[in-house]
Amino acid sequence: MQFDFVTLEVDGSLRNPVVILAVTTWACILAIVSAFGAIAWVRSRAAVEAGAQNRGVAAVLGVALLYMGTPVAQAIIGNVIYALQAKWDGGPDVVSVGFWGGPPVWPAPLVGLVAAYVVFRRARSRRSVASARA
Repeated sequence: MQFDFVTLEVDGSLRNPVVILAVTTWACILAIVSAFGAIAWVRSRAAVEAGAQNRGVAAVLGVALLYMGTPVAQAIIGNVIYALQAKWDGGPDVVSVGFWGGPPVWPAPLVGLVAAYVVFRRARSRRSVASARA
């Protein structure tokens, strides 16, 4: 049994297509999680029971932890992409990738915040329409 191991150091900027894919993947994940967190928050604020309000706070705190883990998550996604690429090309069994400067951390949280803002905005417009009808 042969065990191959390769260590790579690559450009961590958006000039690298793998970094773009890693950042985009994490941005999509954060956008989905942020939207669901915002939905949980909006529903918890409309609830009268304390348990439901606590679930909204827990959802927002969980999303905040994901935001803080953005640099690590993007590096892991980039490593997985390089490992899959090496596996498909018949390369080594194990690939370890280091990113010079690391993938940029601002795009993914920005996309997530926009997704949460859209949910909050829609909830607010629904409330104003409902109150206007009443």
